[in-house]
Amino acid sequence: MLASVALLGLDWPGQGAARAAEYAHAGPLRRVELLHLLAPSHEPEARAALAAGLSDPDPGVRESARRLAARYPSDDLVPALLRVLEDPSVAARSDALDALAGTRTADSRRAIERALSDRNTAVRTHAVQALSGAGADAVVPLLDRVHDPEGDVRAAAADALGRIGDARAALALVGISQDPIPEVRLAATRALGSLPGEVAARALVGLVHDAMPEVRLAALRGLQEHPDSATVPTLAALARPALAISLAGRDDVARAAISALGGIDSPEARRALLDLALDPRAPRSLDAIRALLPHADRLRPDVGAILPRVTRDNVEALSELLGRIGGDEVAEALLELLSREPPSASPGPVPRATAAMHRALGRSGSDRALRALLERLTASRASWSHRSAGCSRGAVDPSLLEAISLWAGARQGLDPLSIDPLAEALGALDLSCHPQLATMLRLLGLTGNDRAAPTLIAALRHPNAAIRVAAAQGLGRALSPAGLAPLLGAMSDGDASVRAAAATSLRAMPADALLPALVARWRDPAPIDRGALLLVLGHALAADAVTPAARATHLPMLLDAASRGPWRTRAAAVRALGSVASSGVPSALQALATYAAVTADRRVALVAVEALGNLSSAPTPALRAALDAQLDASRDPASRAAAAWALRSAAPASVDALRALVDGPPSPAAHNALAALSRVDPTALDPAARDALRASALRLIEPRPSEPIPVNACALLARLGAPCAGRDPATYGEAATTDLRVLDPERAPISRPVLLQLGDGATVWISPDVDGYIRVRDTAAGTLQVLDHDAP
Repeated sequence: MLASVALLGLDWPGQGAARAAEYAHAGPLRRVELLHLLAPSHEPEARAALAAGLSDPDPGVRESARRLAARYPSDDLVPALLRVLEDPSVAARSDALDALAGTRTADSRRAIERALSDRNTAVRTHAVQALSGAGADAVVPLLDRVHDPEGDVRAAAADALGRIGDARAALALVGISQDPIPEVRLAATRALGSLPGEVAARALVGLVHDAMPEVRLAALRGLQEHPDSATVPTLAALARPALAISLAGRDDVARAAISALGGIDSPEARRALLDLALDPRAPRSLDAIRALLPHADRLRPDVGAILPRVTRDNVEALSELLGRIGGDEVAEALLELLSREPPSASPGPVPRATAAMHRALGRSGSDRALRALLERLTASRASWSHRSAGCSRGAVDPSLLEAISLWAGARQGLDPLSIDPLAEALGALDLSCHPQLATMLRLLGLTGNDRAAPTLIAALRHPNAAIRVAAAQGLGRALSPAGLAPLLGAMSDGDASVRAAAATSLRAMPADALLPALVARWRDPAPIDRGALLLVLGHALAADAVTPAARATHLPMLLDAASRGPWRTRAAAVRALGSVASSGVPSALQALATYAAVTADRRVALVAVEALGNLSSAPTPALRAALDAQLDASRDPASRAAAAWALRSAAPASVDALRALVDGPPSPAAHNALAALSRVDPTALDPAARDALRASALRLIEPRPSEPIPVNACALLARLGAPCAGRDPATYGEAATTDLRVLDPERAPISRPVLLQLGDGATVWISPDVDGYIRVRDTAAGTLQVLDHDAP
């Protein structure tokens, strides 16, 4: 086992010192191997060995040491790296500058600035790159390199100034934006796109006419970062057919100009995009439409000017935009355009323009549009009816069903009165062989009308599982008493997705009718998904409408199921008890504590611990004591880890117990304890407790600042309002904002507040340099976007 650990480069106590001692007597190849093993460690012996490697007599060892010093930067290595800067080798001086870039001492900063005047172009370039992370203080020395005699250095200086993003660099960058070397012009243009202010924006407007396609595209992308109404005429001209073609190269000028216009929230920009969207000659009209979609609600005042220009030829491209604008005026215009379409005499593909108008009507959310769509649905059934293979098969226009579905999505459901026209449209159809049956059933369910129940119940016997799922979902929305028994029967379905849909729909049923039916179905010996049924029962017992007497009557069924039978059934019963306990029922809470303490069946005990941790309010002292007991070292690792995470809602009473785990040896329980502490409200703690937590987090960070647990410790420090010592602030911010959603078992409770702080500038302390703060802010914003779109 120790050999395996050594191969992985992992440490056990004292191993770093042993390797450092071996280094002095090993051969060159072994010294390189030892340096690779020692470099990630922050033990003094390991740093001393790496410093020795920088002056090793063997050139291969020195090269490896320099590369490792850049990968694992440390202020301890600065004196040795300064000596390397005197090496006649260009590669050695360049590597040393890369390593010094990650340090933060005054000596390293002065050495990097001296290297800006090195006789070698490559070394000067590395010095410029080393300063790029130093923030606003590096602007002045970098401005000198903008006029370096070598183009590579000028380009590197432009890149560095762009990353810093300080407006003081604008004039110097404008000066080299006309450089004869294309790569320098490109770097200057990209940098100007990162700078605030009018000087940079005006320069970018001129650069969109550069001879080099990449420069033009970079200028347009930079203008996207400078949403200014003054640039609208230039951008609109660039997006027009004639000028876009004259500037055509490897880039797509029209598309980039349209994208820049989309970022400008002004009436002038929207009118320019509308002209492009409605011009059939514009090569990028679809791009203009897409750019307008986020601003559709702002276009309502312009509807009077838009609708006369909508034709059969362009309505397909405009359908989504028109639908998002919405309203009765759009609906009336579309219906008038539809009235000119000749009716179809037989089933077949719907004309694309007609289908597009249907979709636009559906997206509009207009009541007038829904009435018209339902009328057309009835008419399509009458005109498309036919017989095929002995099956009386009424057909309906599928684009109408899609449009009604879109309307229901826009309005969060269908009006219950829609049941009559829907029923009329579906009447006389043999639904068992209709290709759009699933969509029709979903629409029937969306009406929320129990008159849809007979059709939905019949569809529960359909041979297609997708149809049965749609029927089960629809019955949950219809809330018909007649659907209760069929849904209970569907919980014996051979398809798991049907059983899940039936269970979800049962939860929507009134508890007074649901409870006796569930008990009766439980006692029925017929096969059923008993675990799912127990979860439904727990949900029903937790409902506010259930009386204490009803809970007392039905709770024994859960308690009995949790005590015997297959472990999966017992686990489901315990989860159901967790639902009941969330309503504050004392007997359910006590039962959870009892099951959590049972060691005979660890799997069920873990479920109980998890259920205790999911309670919406802080557990009572008795429950907290039950969880604290799970932290005992005699418990198995899984139980201790689960209990540590479950105690996240027990602060501040359990902070000391969790901190003791964090201060102990690394383990899953320690990791979960740290994650649980990250959810503690710091205002609920006294100053001594906050100081103790801060000290525990710092102890984790200092030895191994790049490992996952210390990153979580940095998140805890952010929660406590303290900087993350021992790490580059910008690197910490990027790591913490990216990793919060990965490292934390639950993302929302801590990730969102901390990310919002990082994103809006409330915690500027996290990165004192401008460039680093911008990176942290952008990473936080990106992570928030992921959280907003991830499934819960």
